[in-house]
Amino acid sequence: MGGDLQLKSVFGKGSTFEIQLPLVFDTNPKPELEELTTKEHNTPLISPKTAIVIDDDTNLLGLTSEVLKQNNYTVLAFNNANDALKTIQNTPFDFIITDIQMPEIDGFQFIEKLKETTNSQYQNQPIIALTGREDLYLKVYLDAGFTTVVKKPYLPKTLLKTIFSLFDSSYKIESEDSETSNFNSEKKISLDSLKSFLANDKEALQEVLKTFITTTQENLVVLEKSINNRDTIEINAIAHRISPMFKQINAIEISEILSDLEQNKYSDTDLEIIFNELKTKINSLLQTLKKEIS
Repeated sequence: MGGDLQLKSVFGKGSTFEIQLPLVFDTNPKPELEELTTKEHNTPLISPKTAIVIDDDTNLLGLTSEVLKQNNYTVLAFNNANDALKTIQNTPFDFIITDIQMPEIDGFQFIEKLKETTNSQYQNQPIIALTGREDLYLKVYLDAGFTTVVKKPYLPKTLLKTIFSLFDSSYKIESEDSETSNFNSEKKISLDSLKSFLANDKEALQEVLKTFITTTQENLVVLEKSINNRDTIEINAIAHRISPMFKQINAIEISEILSDLEQNKYSDTDLEIIFNELKTKINSLLQTLKKEIS
């Protein structure tokens, strides 16, 4: 089943992935779950299913969508929760993966609106929360209506095992895949995680890096303007939006600065100094990434 992935980029506003995938509605009875194994991720597979994926980080939205498509899932991807809610009205699906901290509607508000919506295709399908937050216990997510949680940064194998466990109650996984320990804080960066999302496809990796470089440069411009204006809300939002991808490539020092910006840990007098340090580190990293695609 083919699909198209298009990128629209507007300076100062970031980039938007448009993922168009044909929907095939099968009127035949669903086959039983099959315990298959992929060569790339060595994880079980289930019968073909349709996933709703929501993440305001367009880079991670693309990566999550790609790994699902590689494993025979139909993917409907959104960087806006409102758009996802509209689609759910009339489109059958099997499960949802959603980021938690998003603008306009966060993950908790999304699930509230989902439950309130009448005459939709939502019939208590499983919902996976994607989050980098460390301040909430699992019970908070379960009480809100989420089925389980996957912590960012995550590996494809972790996500695929989690999905499989949703549809086979006998399949048990640890709450946090031990393989996440492969993210070594002593390294400057690591592209191993990105490569695993893309099945070691060199061309796909280059395209992801090009998009990441472009969106990061655009976000730096907006972040600098927000810092000059002392716009705390916008600073928090940008830092949160771009932080997960830096964590995903193990850029620890940059991730820590962004996390502190998101949590307002710097005084107004320190903001410009911190931003200059951040900008230097990010530009150095981007130069390294450019070598990967040259």
